[in-house]
Amino acid sequence: MRPYLTSLQRPGLLELDADAKGHTIGHDAFESARKLIGELSSEIGMMCFLSVWGAYGPVVVDIVRGREARHTDIHIGRSMPLARSATRLLFRAHISAALMPDRRVTTAGHRID
Repeated sequence: MRPYLTSLQRPGLLELDADAKGHTIGHDAFESARKLIGELSSEIGMMCFLSVWGAYGPVVVDIVRGREARHTDIHIGRSMPLARSATRLLFRAHISAALMPDRRVTTAGHRID
């Protein structure tokens, strides 16, 4: 695992966090993702958000509001539901089995197939 993490550190995708005794998203990767969601939001005129895998699933870490005002309960720090969200579909398609061994059932018991 160590060579894999090191390979992600070189291009700035991960940074070693001595305080947390682990790794965090690299500044370059985070800023690139923020730029992309900003461009997407401008293009489609809707709110877009960036989420990362947290202790209990996807967590919103940045939001770009769209041109049209919409009432939503999405805010920075919100954990997105694994059973009923488009975010779930993206994470489920790409998540490692080590993070979520049984990808068919969430902690709340909802099937996500």
